[in-house]
Amino acid sequence: MCNKSDISLWPFMFVLNEIPIEERYSFENVIIAGLCMDIIKYLINSSNGYYSCLRCLRCLQSGKSIPTEKGSTIIYPYKSYNPTGPPRSIGLYRKHFKKCLKKKTMIAGIKDDCILNDLKYYNAIKNTNIDIMHSLFLGVMKKFFEYWFEHPSSNTYSLKNFLKELDDRLLSIKPPSYVSSLPRSLTKWRKWKSHDFMNFTIHFSLITFSNLMPIEYFHNYMLFVIAIENLFRKEIDKNNLQKIQKCIELFVSQLAKLYNPNIMKSGIHELLHLTDLTNDFGPLNNINCFPFEELNRKITSLIHG
Repeated sequence: MCNKSDISLWPFMFVLNEIPIEERYSFENVIIAGLCMDIIKYLINSSNGYYSCLRCLRCLQSGKSIPTEKGSTIIYPYKSYNPTGPPRSIGLYRKHFKKCLKKKTMIAGIKDDCILNDLKYYNAIKNTNIDIMHSLFLGVMKKFFEYWFEHPSSNTYSLKNFLKELDDRLLSIKPPSYVSSLPRSLTKWRKWKSHDFMNFTIHFSLITFSNLMPIEYFHNYMLFVIAIENLFRKEIDKNNLQKIQKCIELFVSQLAKLYNPNIMKSGIHELLHLTDLTNDFGPLNNINCFPFEELNRKITSLIHG
């Protein structure tokens, strides 16, 4: 809330799903319940967010530590025999939670008490969603931009040599009125915000990359866009979720070979759970952090000094 400090503060904000979505995020309808520091966020659900090989709250699929130039990183290789499992049930969560408290050590990615467990109807698995604003657009998409525009041009996936042509094509697009903003220059993608990555992904990217991105990479990326676009629809036929899941699984299964194993970070793994989360919470466009970003700006504007 202050750019002159290294301390990051995050507000707890609650909205009521019973309020129509057009009014749900109005300032007068939002409950501001408290503040926490950045690292404390992971203590809310008692997961080891940054370093655990069992980071996912939806499944017990274990990550793998691999060496990098700067040390090591945890990746989640695609497992064709069980892409989204084994599932982390509420029963297993409570069992691991009790064992964790007893032995005072991390068990299956759970490392401490969870203050939300005191809530009568709280289910740590079913009531926890993936924040697509940070995980998908500021995570997965931003990582792809690094591969396309920052990695050496000798890589087959690199688009560095086509940057000007891609940028000219993107900036020539005249989007319809329902698109919230005009496209921004690819040369300034490091300054893009989450909305810029979202609009580019859903509305502009396929037009921009067509015939310039290598065909096998374009076909792979198209699976991603088709899945995300469908999960963002206002209304989703549950019968289509299985088809969307197949698109996501095919997309993820090809990434390590097309790019390299390092791309298989937790954000890529989380994509595999998006259809289940949509089934539980509804379309991605209704449950995400974009409205809270605007609320954060309003709260920040109230702070002086």
